[in-house]
Amino acid sequence: MNKKLTICVLSLLLGFSTFVQAQRPYDHSVGGTVGSLNGFSYKTLVTDHFAIGTDLGFKFNCVANGNMNLTAHTFELNTNFMYQLNMSEHSFFYIGAGFCLGYNWKLRAQIIDGYVQGWSWRFGRWGYMYHIPVAVPYGRSVDIYYDAGKGGGHAILGFEYADPISPLAISFDFRPGYSAFFSKTESSKLSYVGGFDWSLNFGIRYTF
Repeated sequence: MNKKLTICVLSLLLGFSTFVQAQRPYDHSVGGTVGSLNGFSYKTLVTDHFAIGTDLGFKFNCVANGNMNLTAHTFELNTNFMYQLNMSEHSFFYIGAGFCLGYNWKLRAQIIDGYVQGWSWRFGRWGYMYHIPVAVPYGRSVDIYYDAGKGGGHAILGFEYADPISPLAISFDFRPGYSAFFSKTESSKLSYVGGFDWSLNFGIRYTF
């Protein structure tokens, strides 16, 4: 009796492990992403429901910060940790969180309230340095010529389809979060400015 029970349990465990393994569409995938972030993309499924993704490339940033909107192009790394839920045999929904690290060589700020706080500014082509608060016309765009680093965190929500015919996976995702740009001023003090940041991306990767 015990021998029969042991055989049944082992058979069920073997069958379950085979079933679980079949739920994973791939182990690794490499390709590219376009949209807010354009560059190289890699994703691996650590388990059937836990994935890690990394994107490296150029991102267009639009950061809302109280009295101004910041726009910038950065070269950055995005890393995400995701829980993946199977919607069907070939389509998947994933949710998670991640972080970004990057570098920016010029920021552009559009002033909303008529003044800015937290930075020294260089205006346009004249090259004059102003220390804040600086009164500027409503809606004026100001260029910041300091080199700046970038850091932040975000959530990620996405959908992926793994083609059953070809070894390709297509994904769409939205990443809302908070990002900050930081740099040293002329007085060698570290200044930063940040706010709500987001990105919308489309990816296509080769799976194996």
